[in-house]
Amino acid sequence: MISDLQALEINETNFEDFEDQDYYKPFEQLMFVLPIKSQGLLPVAYQ
Repeated sequence: MISDLQALEINETNFEDFEDQDYYKPFEQLMFVLPIKSQGLLPVAYQ
């Protein structure tokens, strides 16, 4: 869990590097990150 939070912090710094600052919205970022994280929790048949 802590490593996931650290990964999110790393992703946040990457998002801040975008030229279009309006693109960085925490909710949209979570919607982008969480499906990737949760895929590993799904059985192979559902991936």
